[in-house]
Amino acid sequence: MAIPANIWLGGVNYELGFWRQYIHSKGAQWPDDFRNRLDPKRPLNPKVENAIRDTGSREIEILDVGSGPITSLGYVSNKFDIKITATDPLAEQYSTFLDEVGVTPPVRTQKCFGENLLDQFGSQRFHVCYSSNALDHSLDPRNILRAMALLLRPHGLLYVQVHKNEGEKARYTGLHNWNFDRDENNNFILWRGEEKYKINEDLSDLVESQVSESITSDGPEIFLVGHRKAA
Repeated sequence: MAIPANIWLGGVNYELGFWRQYIHSKGAQWPDDFRNRLDPKRPLNPKVENAIRDTGSREIEILDVGSGPITSLGYVSNKFDIKITATDPLAEQYSTFLDEVGVTPPVRTQKCFGENLLDQFGSQRFHVCYSSNALDHSLDPRNILRAMALLLRPHGLLYVQVHKNEGEKARYTGLHNWNFDRDENNNFILWRGEEKYKINEDLSDLVESQVSESITSDGPEIFLVGHRKAA
């Protein structure tokens, strides 16, 4: 079930303030991250690249869902010729911030709510659907994850990375509206209050997936990685 729109809208100004400061200060406390996002020669995330199965073509299309103002995926690969489509509900405001400081990213983020992905792009469009630490910000992440699976071509890669229980950690401030976790049976869990969903089971008709967890400098992160079934 989606959260009420007024709750999501109540967190927008905080999110915009964070990214405006990030852009105007050229990365704030993360200057290397800012430079890397703007580097058109930055290699594609190697974990994503290594998880891509044989597509039958060197040219691949990647969708970054909730990319923020500048995708962090990277842009070049020795294995593939990459076309990235980056989307975010706040893309228009982010574009204004970038223009204010005269920055043109290698890929300009397009406005799209995750809940509208299928309407905007159609099914079986992409070789890779990717999201990093964004889906807890959305109105309806369960719906978005299914849309991402439907957007994949056969054998396409679904790659989702999330901070563990970010809504609880942030006390549901800003756009941190949902939690992701991994249970004792290695299920990819989406939850908020009494609502709880096993996402890997939700998507089992479309995607063969694996769930893992790792500790990063930002704390524990959960990964859902899978491939679209051929039929």
